[in-house]
Amino acid sequence: MRILKRLKPPIPYKTIYIGALLFCLVVIIQSLGTDDHNGIDIRSDYIFFITINYLLWALLIDWLYGFSKRFYSEGIVHRKLLGVVIFEALLLIGLHLVISNAVYYTYVVLFEGTTMDEVLTSLGQFIPRALMSRVLDITVIVLILKIVDTFKTAQARKLELAAMQSQLNEVKLSSLKAQLNPHFLFNSLHAMHTLIGHDDDKAKSMVIKMSGLLRKMLDQQDSHEVTLDEELAYLDDYLAIEKERFHDRLTIEMSIAPDTRQLMVPTLLLQPLAENAFKHGISWLEEEGIISLSSAIVDGELLVEMSNTIPSEENKTVLNSTKLGLVNLKNRLQSLYGEDQSLKITKTPHLFTIVISIKQTKL
Repeated sequence: MRILKRLKPPIPYKTIYIGALLFCLVVIIQSLGTDDHNGIDIRSDYIFFITINYLLWALLIDWLYGFSKRFYSEGIVHRKLLGVVIFEALLLIGLHLVISNAVYYTYVVLFEGTTMDEVLTSLGQFIPRALMSRVLDITVIVLILKIVDTFKTAQARKLELAAMQSQLNEVKLSSLKAQLNPHFLFNSLHAMHTLIGHDDDKAKSMVIKMSGLLRKMLDQQDSHEVTLDEELAYLDDYLAIEKERFHDRLTIEMSIAPDTRQLMVPTLLLQPLAENAFKHGISWLEEEGIISLSSAIVDGELLVEMSNTIPSEENKTVLNSTKLGLVNLKNRLQSLYGEDQSLKITKTPHLFTIVISIKQTKL
């Protein structure tokens, strides 16, 4: 088993060295405040000793971090390694004690005029206290490293969970879009089927327009958001197909605020709304039907509203509906914007209205 494993600490080295020097300064200033000689008599050898003491701990930080990792991940859990952990702690304390005192006493002998006899006397007096001081030092340093390591690990885990959630949302959105494409295709094919043999020219025109629409759908398959202006262009293509069926009894009204055109919205936001209007409203009307679309910014929210006329209940045949388009859209809004969105439906005897709001954080 390797003793004193060296690991890079979770704190930048520059920060460690600056922190050590600042701590030295704090200790020195505190000693000035408690000195009995008018509060200003502090020896240069003391300043040198304090500086060497904490800078040496900073230089040993790789081994201290390796020790702290073994202490927390192995020494406590695996009791058989407790002896190794204690040995490493004593080795670090002893190494620091020997090096710091060797450097310090070399300095005082060369520059302070201290004799070797005085050095030996000083060592005998201060070694026990110095040993306890270093035990306290290593305890505090290992505790700080553990706190920082725990914080870094928690932050990394939080980022990992956020990335996983983002990937999950991406998969969910792709799945929802994949559901929507065949749903739209099925309804369009059904519409063409009603024209074949009845109005072949319209059926051919519808095939051409639908191929262009599907091409756009494929081009946007990797994008979950587009500008409202792009979505309106897509809606125009879709409405062009439906007008082949309802041109004699369909009116489209649009009121789009200019400042909303470049705002981002979910891909295929409007098509499911229009499809719902045709399938459960316009197609059941004997008279002319109206589809109205508007957009505006109100109190920092983009509001998109679509309404369509519907037949009265007594004139409408019961139709089973999965409401896949609207459920799909609601799920996509939730995945993209969380709580910063809403989809509200209101219904009167002759009007069905859907209002979508998306909070605009950049406004």
